Amino acid sequence: MADQATRSVERAEKMTDLRERYRAELRGNRSRAAEVIDLIFGNPILTTRYVASQLSVSSQGAANLLRQLTELKVLREDSERRRGVRGRGFADKVIDKVINLLEP
Repeated sequence: MADQATRSVERAEKMTDLRERYRAELRGNRSRAAEVIDLIFGNPILTTRYVASQLSVSSQGAANLLRQLTELKVLREDSERRRGVRGRGFADKVIDKVINLLEP
């Protein structure tokens, strides 16, 4: 039981380290991209609509934030265009980290 608790703490620390690394890359940046970083760790697949609603910004503002994080290689833009779903980004590094942390 203690071993399992220790591994859980280690996993949480690794996720926190990754989040803080992303936030450090944005230090000094006046945009709200650091707030999107926090959203990524709650949901690593983001849409402009979701970001706009969570941060109370316009759709264009949300799209700009997603584009900024795509340029920094934090997000990967969805290459598939689906009806009604535009501006979707995937946080592959976060998804991969979660998968790796969940493996025994």
